[in-house]
Amino acid sequence: MVQPAEHVVYAIHDYEIPGKGFLPLKAGDVIYVVDADASGWWLGINLRRQRGVFPSTYTLPYVFPAPPADLLRDVQLLLLAREFQVDLVSGAPVALRELKATPHSPSHVLASADFLRDELQRLLLEREAARKTVMDRLTQLLGSQERRRVQQRQAVEAQRAYEQQCDSNDEKMREARGELQDVIGSIGERREVLLLKGKVPPAAWYHALADVVDAALPDSNADAVPPREAVWRAALKDVKAVVRQQEKLLAALSSRCAEAEAAFTEAAAALQTRVEWRDTNVAAMLAYWADVAAQTKLTYISRKTERDAAEAAHQQEAAQLRRRLEEGKRCFSEAKETYRKLKREAQTVSDALRQQETLNALSREIAHADSEIAVRQQRA
Repeated sequence: MVQPAEHVVYAIHDYEIPGKGFLPLKAGDVIYVVDADASGWWLGINLRRQRGVFPSTYTLPYVFPAPPADLLRDVQLLLLAREFQVDLVSGAPVALRELKATPHSPSHVLASADFLRDELQRLLLEREAARKTVMDRLTQLLGSQERRRVQQRQAVEAQRAYEQQCDSNDEKMREARGELQDVIGSIGERREVLLLKGKVPPAAWYHALADVVDAALPDSNADAVPPREAVWRAALKDVKAVVRQQEKLLAALSSRCAEAEAAFTEAAAALQTRVEWRDTNVAAMLAYWADVAAQTKLTYISRKTERDAAEAAHQQEAAQLRRRLEEGKRCFSEAKETYRKLKREAQTVSDALRQQETLNALSREIAHADSEIAVRQQRA
């Protein structure tokens, strides 16, 4: 097949739009393209001399069928014979053009007949020898041209097969890149879910993501940031976001701890007041008991006769004191339970403070890692 020098196409489907300016198409119509617009609507003329606009998607490039080998060889022989001025039928050189004498042409000295005959025979012999040489050279030239055409045809077929293979590989690569883009999208969604939960994916997860991004994105722009570096920058940004979120939570926890500590201080002050009140009451009670014991002893010694009455009064007072003692024990137990509760809350606050110290250490490590990354980037 031979591609024409002009832009010629042929229709593969019937297509017709009512209205002026459009070129109706029928399957098999040969169309000469006048203007091939980038929009896909071309201006052309068919063999019926109809001119108009038609869609290029309904056409294919037209290629002329190759001429038969014998006809092609005959045409080449005719062209070579015309070029070398040789008669193709007889093989004799074409006769020289006759010189027409003019009145102003200089006169020539006529040679003798024998000299002209010998010169003519010599020229005829040279012509025959030259004719044989020219025919041999023509045969060799035709053979070399035929071999060159075969080589060119093989090269074109090999190039066409290579282009088809490249197109197939490109299509597979596009499909693979599409699948990788879908995988990257699902990975990004899972990463967003983890970040919303306040968790950072492990380093192995980012290694796998970097491998996927390297495979999905071609190195088309040399000035752009490498995909692996962009992934690690995104990882660092995720870590910073989670750290900021944890810092906010820690600040809220610290405020709650401060409020709990203030409440604990107030409760401890109230407990101290109640303990002092209890100690005062116990001291007063002990003083009272001492006075009562002294009075009882004096009453027992002095008023032994009134022992039964004093004993009854003493038992009554002892019952009252026992009730007061039970009430004091109950108050003491409640105060002790309150103290234990406050002690547990203080332990919780202490654990929260230790977690804050751990987070501060993690923040310092992250800052140290950021500085190392910055130093490596400056070195790179």
